[in-house]
Amino acid sequence: MVSRKSIFALSVIACLLLCAFKHNKNKNGFVHNSDDFTYAVTDNTSITITGYTGATGPVVIPSTILRMPVSRIGVKAFLNKTGITGVTIPDSVTRIGERAFSGCTGLAVVHIPNSVTSIGQRAFENCTGLSAITIPGSVMKIGDFAFENCTRLSSAYLLVHGPMTMGTGVFNNCASSFKVYYKMSKY
Repeated sequence: MVSRKSIFALSVIACLLLCAFKHNKNKNGFVHNSDDFTYAVTDNTSITITGYTGATGPVVIPSTILRMPVSRIGVKAFLNKTGITGVTIPDSVTRIGERAFSGCTGLAVVHIPNSVTSIGQRAFENCTGLSAITIPGSVMKIGDFAFENCTRLSSAYLLVHGPMTMGTGVFNNCASSFKVYYKMSKY
């Protein structure tokens, strides 16, 4: 016969194991899972997407998790997710981190909302499926090599509303017919 102490001890061990699988610790603290995304709570006020575990095809990033706004797409969050074909970023997001979508070779369509102010270094590097990108006027900084080796990228539309800083080699090694179109407006 199994004693109550044994049952209790097994229950505690089972709970600890479940918690270990549900939460992974990274350098910034605990990373949690929600549906197809891993995330970190930032300053107890917002969410940073830190990874994607979902299916291939188009991805819609949620605008809230745990009733908090998703404000950032973290460093390497979608790194080398080659089966992703499209990404819709909600208008709660203000920053796209370094290498966030780097190596997503199947990525053909990206919707960057007018809330994004910063696109990190190499954020879309090696996204060879991208053929066009529109960068909204809210973006004030595009990091080094952000769209490098996007070999099918033939056009970038920059909707400029104010000062913008562009890093080195932002559009290095894009399509041979690559063109940048600027639309300036008052701010």
